[in-house]
Amino acid sequence: DADAVGMFGMSRIGVLLPHTLSGGGKVALNRCIRQIHSEPLLLNGIPFEFRMAGVHSQFDLAKTPDIKVFVEALLNELMSLEVRLKNIQAVM
Repeated sequence: DADAVGMFGMSRIGVLLPHTLSGGGKVALNRCIRQIHSEPLLLNGIPFEFRMAGVHSQFDLAKTPDIKVFVEALLNELMSLEVRLKNIQAVM
């Protein structure tokens, strides 16, 4: 029952916080986004600005009876967010 971080493909990272209340998960997501956007990351002395977006979801046994179904639902939310962001970028 420890916190866990994992990658889904090349550009998706998932964080599971099993003992965190719903509001705490959203706070953690927002804190990560603020930290990543706060200053460039230096790689070999070259500054890189990263942008990220994320979704927050709560495990609901009625809707997602096991972790596999939960992760699939979460990945679907991420893909939906990705489509919305690409649409916004296309308009700009």
